Amino acid sequence: MEEGESADEAAKREVFEETGADIDQLHYIGQYKVIGRSGLIIKNVYFATINRITQKDDYMETNGPIFIQYLPKNIKTYEKYSFLMKDMY
Repeated sequence: MEEGESADEAAKREVFEETGADIDQLHYIGQYKVIGRSGLIIKNVYFATINRITQKDDYMETNGPIFIQYLPKNIKTYEKYSFLMKDMY
């Protein structure tokens, strides 16, 4: 989160930076904790509806959005996805 930014504002900003998606509605679901490389990390979980996705030249810390119909059953070992997507499984 940036200084002065709420968790919801940070979620919307991060989604845009890393996917180009403009969030229409954001719904907080819950929160969980993970022991990361630098210690304890608290992560919020949201559900969002998207207005549009804009193609960008730079997706910050990602390679941009990936469109799928379902999550793979082997997501823990699926190399295509970031370790950040795997810590809930």
